[in-house]
This record gives sequence, C-alpha cells and structure tokens, in this order.
Amino acid sequence: MQTPPKSPNIMPEELPITTATTTTKLPKKLTLVPLVFLIYFEVAGGPYGEEPAVQAAGPLYALLGFLIFPFIWSIPEALITAELSTAYPGNGGFVIWADVLPVLDSGWPRKIAILISTLILSFVNYTGLTIVGYVAVVLGQKGVKKDWTLFFNTLFWNLNFWDSVSTLAGEVDKPQKTFPVALFVAVIFTCVSYLIPLFAVTGAVSVNQNEWESGFHATAAEIIAGKWLKYWIEVGAVLSAVGLFEAQLSSCVYQLLGMADLGFLPTFFAKRSKWFNTPWVGILLSTLITIGVSYMNFTDIISSANFLYSLGMLLEFASFIWLRKKLPELKRPYKIPMRLPGLVIMCLIPSGFLVLIMVIATKIVYLVSGLMTVGAIGCTLAGEADKPQKIFPLALFVAVIFTCLSYFIPLFAVIGAVSVNLSEWESGFHATAAEMIAGRWLKYWIEVGATLSAIGLFEAQLSSTAFQLLGMADLGFLPNFFDKRSKWFNTPWVGILLSTLIILGVSYMNFTDIISSANFLYSLGMLLEFASFLWLRRKLPELKRPYRIPMRLPGLVIMCLIPSAFLVLIMAIATKIVYLVSGLMTVGAIGWYFLMKFCKSKKLFKYSNGEALEE
Repeated sequence: MQTPPKSPNIMPEELPITTATTTTKLPKKLTLVPLVFLIYFEVAGGPYGEEPAVQAAGPLYALLGFLIFPFIWSIPEALITAELSTAYPGNGGFVIWADVLPVLDSGWPRKIAILISTLILSFVNYTGLTIVGYVAVVLGQKGVKKDWTLFFNTLFWNLNFWDSVSTLAGEVDKPQKTFPVALFVAVIFTCVSYLIPLFAVTGAVSVNQNEWESGFHATAAEIIAGKWLKYWIEVGAVLSAVGLFEAQLSSCVYQLLGMADLGFLPTFFAKRSKWFNTPWVGILLSTLITIGVSYMNFTDIISSANFLYSLGMLLEFASFIWLRKKLPELKRPYKIPMRLPGLVIMCLIPSGFLVLIMVIATKIVYLVSGLMTVGAIGCTLAGEADKPQKIFPLALFVAVIFTCLSYFIPLFAVIGAVSVNLSEWESGFHATAAEMIAGRWLKYWIEVGATLSAIGLFEAQLSSTAFQLLGMADLGFLPNFFDKRSKWFNTPWVGILLSTLIILGVSYMNFTDIISSANFLYSLGMLLEFASFLWLRRKLPELKRPYRIPMRLPGLVIMCLIPSAFLVLIMAIATKIVYLVSGLMTVGAIGWYFLMKFCKSKKLFKYSNGEALEE
C-alpha cells in the first residue's frame, strides 16, 4: 500500500493503514460488545459531568441541548467516523484522513488559508470578545443569568470525541459490519444515559439552579430516595470515571502505535508489552501527560479540550467531503446514504457549533490550546481493531446512542427530581442530587462511579495518545524510537512516557484553562479534518471506502458547515490565556514538523518507510 503522494495532482486510491498484524505479537481483536462500550466511554461514561449545563443555562436549555445536540453533532460525527474508519482502517485514524488533504501544502489554498486566518484573527483582536455579548443577547431570557460559555462547553464535552474510536479500527473484528452497529447503539445509549437522569432529577427535585454543580445527581438521588440511592450513584460515577479513563487512554496509546506503524512516528512508539501485547510506550506517555494536567482547573481542561477537538473535527469534516468527491468509487463497507450536497448540509450544522465552541473560549483556553497545538499529536487506535471496515461503523453508531442516553437520562432524572438553584449545578452535582433523592448511599455510589469514569477517561485518552505516537513513527512522521513497545505488555511505552510527562507539565494549570485550550486546539484540528474529509470526497471519489456516508459532496459540505461554525464559535469565545497557550503549541508543532523533516532528510534518525503496511 502506498503512502499519500506529495503531489496534489496524484490521488491515492488507498491510504496507508496499520493493523495489529504489523506487530510481533498478534493481539486479540475487538468484537461488537467491547467496541460499543469502548466508544461509549470514549465519549460519555455516564451522566456525570452534565450538571454544569443546568447551572449555566437552566433545566430547559440543558434538556433541549442533550435532546437536539446529538442530532446536529454526535450523529454527523459518528457517520463520518464510520465511513472513514472502515475505508482506512488503521492506527492512524483521523491522522490518515487529514494527511491526504493538500489544502495547506502549497499554491492558492495555502495563500487563501493564510489570508483568511490573518483577517479573522485580526478582526477578533479588533472586536475583542464583544461578539459573545451579542450572542448572549440573542440567547438571553429573563431569570437566572446564563453562562453560555459553560453551557456550550459542558454540552460539547459530554457529547464529542466520537472520532476517537477510529484509532481502534485495526483492532476490530469485521469492522465493516461491526462499526456501524456499534456506533448506532452507542449513540442511543449515550443519549438515553444523559436524558433520563436529567429528566428525572429536574422533575423530582426543586432546587436553585446554582446548586446544579458536578455531582448534583447524587445529591438529588438522596433527596428523592435517600442516602442509599446517593451511594449507588456515587459508586456509578466512580466506575464511569474509570471507564472513561481507560477508554481515552486506549485511544491515545493506540493512536501513537498506529502512527508509528505508519511511519508518522519513530518505531519506538510501536513497542508492545511482551506480556499483554499492549503499547506500553504510548500508555506511559499518556499517563505522564495526564498527571501533568491533573492539577489544572477542570473547567479550563474541558474548555481547552473542546477547543482542540473543534479544530480537529473541522478538518475531519473537510476530509470526509473531499474523499466523497474525489474518491466516489472508494470501497466503503459502510456508506452514509446521502449524496454530496446532503453530506455538505449534514456537516454544516456541527461545523457551526464547532466554531461557536472556539469563539466562546477563555484566554487560558487559547493559551493552553496554543501550547497543545504545538505539541499535539493525533490519536488513533484504528490499527488495533480486527476488520475495522465492518466493526467501526457499527461500534460508532452504538457508542453515539449509548453516549447520548448516558447524558440525557441522568440529566432528565435529576432535573425532574431535584429543584435547586442553577448556580449549584457544578461538577459533581449529580452526586449531590443523588443524596437528595435517595440518601448518602446513592451519593457515594455516584461518586465512586465518577472516580471510575475519570479513570476510564484517562486510560482511553492516554492510550489514544500513546498509540498515535507509535503510529506516526510507523508511518515515518517520527523517528523509529517512538514506536518502541514494552517487551512485557507490547504497549508503546515511549508514547505513554511522553504523554505522562506532558500531563504532569500541564497539571499545575487551571483546569478550566486546560479544557478551554483543548477545545480551541481541537476546533482547529476538526476544521482541518472537515476540510480533509471534503477534499478526499472530491479528489478521490473512487477511493475504497468500506463505509461511505450516503451523501453527495454538496450534502457533505452542508453537513460539515454547522459543526464548523460551532468550532469557530468555540475558538472565538476563548480567553487570552487560551489564545496564548494554543498559539505557543501551534508554533511548537510547526517547528517540530520542520525539525523532523530536516532530521529525516539528513538521516539523523532512523525512520520507518511503512513497508510493512504495504499490500
């Protein structure tokens, strides 16, 4: 299999992919059920964390948000992920999709991109953040003061990262069939898990809006049924946190592994443990990064993650549309049943939301996002899934549903059962609500679940990051050193170590700034992903896509526009610190790119040429 050509005039019929078979030890493949829950924990992990949305905008907007947002964001993103992951199953994930988009390589696309970005940033600098005030006027209503930045960031944070599962495509069994189903189930599961608790709490408990803080579900549970229910909810929160951590860590580490297999990173990142066949380098790196950011304010971390995610999703949308237009004949085990115009429309709404998320970011978010952009490495686990063409679409669909339900159900339950001030809807309010509804026992259970959910989220993100480095090394983007795997667990230990160090480095930041910066950088990346997607659809219409969104290019463009607009919004509302961090990280990333390119040309380090991936 050939790597993407450098010349924009040469369109690859297939993109380089990596699978678990490129390693010395054949790992066990993922089937439908574990893939569904992996997607679910990548995105949600339960209703824990949805409370701030009620605190920011009230129960009505929170319920409407978790009801409508899945249709304008989660479903389009899941559809695109299903099609591209099955078309390009490998550890590279969305890194592979965006790599074929030549929009910023040279010529007029690069000039236009520079011109537009300069004008937009200059305009934002001139106007400041007054645009946020105007948006608040449009959305405002009488009653408790609304915090739209917190509301949109909370909503976005709890319903994004559907594309992270693409990093597992190489580890999925029969991805062509499994992915669509898994995504479909996950979407339903997620929506229900959010809405039902939210409806229940808001309908059963009457509290001040300010009391809807993180963990309020547990408090509401105690109010409704006593301490026993609160304890159960707290335990569920802990378990959910563990699941989220593990899912995110897996996604990050396998992304590094896949990138190393594809030559994007040194082969050092592709090292697997001899005992467990896991990418220990990526796990270590992701763990270090997690520890580094663990000391930041959670709100800043969420906002930064949303910002960065928005950037990435815009790029994914662009890549999706491009592939549909340029490679219409590409084998797609799953293809969205829409023509190009419909696909464009489908992407428009989520793209608009992505822009919104980026616009409302705070200063610290811009700062963190800038720094993360500089050192950001795409995460992918696609190469760790068996037959991703069939498994990925199904897993994505299931995960989308699962995620939406996991947010909506608890939110619905707490809003319906507990009546508190909106200001109380802070992080962890679900646990407080559980105590109010059923007692402390339920609160404790929810808190335990929140802890486990956080652990799962950490593990999933760490895995995704570690395997991304590994995959980049395999693709030749990073020296082979990054594809090293543990002899005992076959995990990318270099990627894990590097990720852990980064986490430790940012752990002293305010969590809100971390989140905002992550959102800013993610928005940038998503804009590029959207562009890559559209470019691939247009330039490689005949590209083999096991799963293909059933829409033509115009429809795909429209589909990407709304989330792209949301990404821009997320970037626009960022604070100065977010702009600073994001700018620094972006500059650092660009410098790193040219440094690696120079080292590769001078043969200062050993790089992988991806020969093991060729068919």
